[in-house]
Amino acid sequence: MVDDLAPVIIITTPVFLPIMTGIGMDPVQFGIMLILNLGLGLVTPPVGSVLFVGCAIGGIRIEDTFRSIWLFWLCLRWLPICRAQPCCYRVISVDRQRKARRAVPAYCINA
Repeated sequence: MVDDLAPVIIITTPVFLPIMTGIGMDPVQFGIMLILNLGLGLVTPPVGSVLFVGCAIGGIRIEDTFRSIWLFWLCLRWLPICRAQPCCYRVISVDRQRKARRAVPAYCINA
């Protein structure tokens, strides 16, 4: 099992990016969700390598650390679940495209 962030990004992005863009997810949205989920995995036991290293360096127990970050962890856990609703992919992409078109002056579009 690979539990470092960079190798997992390099391995999984070419596999999942075409699938996600095929169902209508924007590549930027996919990248944000990938980084959030992988970053969350670095601080979640039993594989949470960053959590274990941070506790070892700080000289504190894992229970004490997790007791103080549980609300942050819960919010980060809920965000990708909310953003991963398949019904929202096309709506979010289309809405962003509309906003981008409104931000560009009309003379740039017609040229």
